[in-house]
Amino acid sequence: MKRIFIAVLCCAAFCSRNASAMLDTISFVSPLENVDDTTGWSAGDSLVSLNHSYNLLSGNATVSAYINLNDASLSHRLTRGLGVYSGELDEIDRVDVAGQASSIEHIDIVFTSQDYFVSSIEVRSLFDFDTTGSNEEWAAIAFYNDNALLQTAYLKGSEDWANPLLDGDALWTGSVLADELLFYVPTLSELQIVYPDYSFGDFNPALSEFAVARLEVTPIPAPGALLLGLIGLGAIRRFKLRRFV
Repeated sequence: MKRIFIAVLCCAAFCSRNASAMLDTISFVSPLENVDDTTGWSAGDSLVSLNHSYNLLSGNATVSAYINLNDASLSHRLTRGLGVYSGELDEIDRVDVAGQASSIEHIDIVFTSQDYFVSSIEVRSLFDFDTTGSNEEWAAIAFYNDNALLQTAYLKGSEDWANPLLDGDALWTGSVLADELLFYVPTLSELQIVYPDYSFGDFNPALSEFAVARLEVTPIPAPGALLLGLIGLGAIRRFKLRRFV
């Protein structure tokens, strides 16, 4: 019985430790991490046009580019990250023209084999004052699970383009169990609903752009490992009860 107890205890500890220690970084900036095939990707500050979609996390996720929900090409700069190859070629942007169809870009990251806890997301080239000298830039990140929108995070630029040492970093942190992330430039009406007391006098969606730089994600425990851990903990509890009955 003692040997069984030790074996079960070790199994439970192993599963518990692995479930909490599998934090993965997906990086589209230097150094590239968890991108399965980086053939043809940028090696510095140069801009390159890529394919529509790439596998991440050893095939457990994909990243794709879209314009008006149609397939588009991703773009990449190692110093900035991923954008959509149209308009601002190295960033995600949105162009709203009165009386015409909008050109709306977004980047979609889908976790294809299991859900992931998303704990941090970094975007770049998101400035408070961009090249126009006045416009503030905003980014939106929508979190989905089973096609249901869980929440949307909004990031506002906080750096001045005129400072050459800055790259427009903005960071979201939290804990959301998601199977899809959608990156896009929000509309003014969308932001006004979320922040009704904020003045958006300097916001113009057509002048907001940003690049996806880095994510921190953790896979949920595999069902088998989780079951084994629960069986182990249950066996430990029953063993303790039998000792004291």
